[in-house]
Amino acid sequence: MAFGWVDWDKTGRDDPLSADWYDARDESSFGGVALVVWIRPVTREKQASVASALRKTALPDLAQWVANALSAPPTWQQIGHERRWRVEPGGAVRILEDHGVHIRDREILRRGAW
Repeated sequence: MAFGWVDWDKTGRDDPLSADWYDARDESSFGGVALVVWIRPVTREKQASVASALRKTALPDLAQWVANALSAPPTWQQIGHERRWRVEPGGAVRILEDHGVHIRDREILRRGAW
């Protein structure tokens, strides 16, 4: 497991927390690390409300998602997965999930070469 701070993104985001599951055997993984948790900046005005929402909802959900990932069958673990936590206006947390797109395929889709 690794943590990454998205310091290249200087804009405030509504999705300050995400987790990527990689097949550790894949050469695109981070040195065999199967899970990377990404932390993104939020605007100064939203910091307190976002922090509260993350502590209350997103972090417990992240812990459960990691536990499920570690105990998942190999067929699940061999496919890339992503989960994002978006903090909506008013503090509600919305979970956005990528259901089993392989990491390399996702990169191809992002580049528009698919």
